[in-house]
Amino acid sequence: MTRCCYPQSDIEAIAKHAKEVSGIVLEELAIFALDVPVDESVSATIKQAIQSYLNSGGSGISLASTWSGVEEQLVLVTPTKVRTVCKKFIIDIDLTISQARNLQTANSQQSKMPPLWTIGAMLYLGKDEIRAVIYNPFWLVFLVSA
Repeated sequence: MTRCCYPQSDIEAIAKHAKEVSGIVLEELAIFALDVPVDESVSATIKQAIQSYLNSGGSGISLASTWSGVEEQLVLVTPTKVRTVCKKFIIDIDLTISQARNLQTANSQQSKMPPLWTIGAMLYLGKDEIRAVIYNPFWLVFLVSA
């Protein structure tokens, strides 16, 4: 979904919040255990690894292909897949941040009024229309009633 970034928008805070939320989603998806209890230390290790990977931009999750201390049938997303998803997310969020910064810069530099020379040109070129409205009562009534 496209987000409008105004000059007062804090892009860094928005990006940090997005990284935190995506880390929480990956933490919840990493181990799938409905009625089987998972050791809290393993769960905390996985959460810490994912958050450090997202915050550091590429290090924190071991190169192992399985989560240590977790049975294979409980794993929904392997560490390899988590690294791939995190890397893709980091690339996407960096692109979005750079686009938002560019848009924010362009919006702050954009003037609300047209240049003065265009206003002068419109007045000069529209003098015949102004004269027609003044001299023709029908146009004057139409202009006042609209």
